[in-house]
Amino acid sequence: VRECCQILEILCNNKNLTSFSLKPSSCHIEWPETDTTYFIDRFLDSLESIVRNSKRLKHFSLGFAEELLEHSSNILDLLNKNCPRLLESLHLASIKEDSENYGIIDLSTSQFQNFSALKHLSIDYDHLSNDLLGVFSSGCKHTLKTLVINLHGIDSEQEKVTNYAWMKIRKNCPDLSVTMNLIHSYDGVQGLLDVLQPSIPLTCYRQMFCTDLNP
Repeated sequence: VRECCQILEILCNNKNLTSFSLKPSSCHIEWPETDTTYFIDRFLDSLESIVRNSKRLKHFSLGFAEELLEHSSNILDLLNKNCPRLLESLHLASIKEDSENYGIIDLSTSQFQNFSALKHLSIDYDHLSNDLLGVFSSGCKHTLKTLVINLHGIDSEQEKVTNYAWMKIRKNCPDLSVTMNLIHSYDGVQGLLDVLQPSIPLTCYRQMFCTDLNP
């Protein structure tokens, strides 16, 4: 982590960066045992500086790291300010360490509206909604080609994504393919009948680490 922080600080003032991806070896980052808060803040400050100064970003990924994705809202705001019409690939899906007990951050549909060139999006099912699909279902926003959804659990109060919403996005994004990843999940399987609507352009379904399920 220390070395990664140093590299990120070097990249902070790079105005020519077009692609940024973190690829941690685990969904949980092992922060230094001493000065943990300092390193987390330093890491996040560097990430935000990179996005703030990179005016040409086309690809951005936080590598499924749950701790970093808790700050997705701030990152989205910066991407909106600095490269909304250039961004083609955005990866905000996470892998939860404890899929039965985790917080859900607030992401607004409006934070995705300006990404007019977006072709590839990965996101947690917790943030999928009819309004979010609607962003890519109207006007000239027909560029979305791949949508990857990571499903851990289903909140009882979460809005059900309707079949009609999937029909609309299929009509506006005819090349769209959806991948559904069921990860460390039991509740998710029980709700699959509501999740897997007939009009989803599903091309890949993966079920990973769901040890409580029947084989």
